[in-house]
Amino acid sequence: MLPAIRRPAHGALFAAAMLAPAIRPADGQNSPATSQPAIFDHEHILGTSLHLEVRADAARAREVETKILAEIERMRGILSTYDPNSEINKLKNAQGPVAVSPELRDVVAACEKWRAASKGAFHPGVAILTDLWRAAEKAGKPPADKDLADAVAKLKTAMWKIDAEKGAVTSLTSLPFTVDALAKGYIIEKAAANAAGGGLLLEIGGDLRATGTAAFTVAIVNPKTPAENTKPICKVNITNAALATSGGYARGFDIQGKHYSHIFDPRTGRPVEDVLQATVIARDATTADALATILNILKPAEGLALVEQTPGAACLIIDSTEKQYKSREWSKYAAGDGEAASASAWKGGGELAVELDIQQPETAQNKGKKGGYRRPYVAVWVETPDETPVKTLCLWMQKPKWIEDLKRWSHFYKSRRDDVQTVTRATRAPGHYELTWDGRNDAGDAVPFGKYTIYVEAAREHGTYQIMKKDVTVDGKTFQFELDGGVEIKSGKVSFRKAVSR
Repeated sequence: MLPAIRRPAHGALFAAAMLAPAIRPADGQNSPATSQPAIFDHEHILGTSLHLEVRADAARAREVETKILAEIERMRGILSTYDPNSEINKLKNAQGPVAVSPELRDVVAACEKWRAASKGAFHPGVAILTDLWRAAEKAGKPPADKDLADAVAKLKTAMWKIDAEKGAVTSLTSLPFTVDALAKGYIIEKAAANAAGGGLLLEIGGDLRATGTAAFTVAIVNPKTPAENTKPICKVNITNAALATSGGYARGFDIQGKHYSHIFDPRTGRPVEDVLQATVIARDATTADALATILNILKPAEGLALVEQTPGAACLIIDSTEKQYKSREWSKYAAGDGEAASASAWKGGGELAVELDIQQPETAQNKGKKGGYRRPYVAVWVETPDETPVKTLCLWMQKPKWIEDLKRWSHFYKSRRDDVQTVTRATRAPGHYELTWDGRNDAGDAVPFGKYTIYVEAAREHGTYQIMKKDVTVDGKTFQFELDGGVEIKSGKVSFRKAVSR
């Protein structure tokens, strides 16, 4: 079973993960011709989570996992701008030419390639704009036009000089620079080269690389609907290819009541507004990563033209009006248009929302035990006052044999598993998640206003157990209640509100 993925938006590589809905490998959609893969999950990899599926025997799969983790750590030591001893930071601080590793030279060259191809829309010096807008948020007002113009002028100067013959790079600027907009893709590409005979799927923070002959179905989440259990906007199949999504709707800056994206146009100094999200399929993860950022900055028509010029690339762009733009090759990967979101069954169009925060591993009781941290199994569902199950909002699980650890949910749904397959997903990394209920039961029928009980149950293999509940009266009026947290679910909230779209 593949995980649903909540992807950090571009620009947060190696830092604390900022979770944002973007792409999901669709559960259970592996190639039927391949054996069950070995699955590995790790937290705190490049500031986010890693999911790996290896199609090989257990011993070979573990060997591949070890090699991939070692390669990622090696590359982190080269490209992390958060590590003062990294090779890229040494380049920043050096005077004159510096002999650099082939990997750093490749990444610098890729940045220059995409800066030229995008006519300046891609720029490794964009950190100067991030700093400017962060200061503006603290000051409570947008940056002055003069400050923006000064920053844009600085970005027009050359960043590096590359001497391919001598294997050296010279930094030509005192500006802060970062390669985050394509470095994660580059690292994934390097790490995925440690493939098993049957291939693998490597995902880090939502960027994917599939190798071998197995097909994987990926669901693209609608950027306007933030809840974890909302319908995907479409699905695609990828085989021996990479996929990346970028969007600025979940991160950014709030100034004078307006939200600004964290993605900036280096040519204007201003946050992007025309594009909500871009998904790119490409032959390699570096290209997918870079293009996903660029397509948020260019006008949709310009972005499509760039993708059409890139061999093996395809894209889906969603603009601020939710209009979709698809490259010519996109249809080759299409696996369905997803499912249309149904209107709320509640009178007045409201929705019940459940928010929860999965505890970070450092605070989990079994930290340090054999096998390390295992993500909890989580079920969230609704019952009537007479304890009749109404609707399962989510079931996050990995191995069916452990589902009985979710004691209450399993008791009610033991003979009704087929009713909840559409909301079953893989276990989730620590972080904040949101689920919504539109007033329909598991069969899709509308239920009346009335009294209901919301349950959140969490259990971990060789770990702890926790159950939270809240009695609510749904009558169309807004409400909000906090849920008492525990060792697995740190905190929670239940509310009734007008249906949300971003």
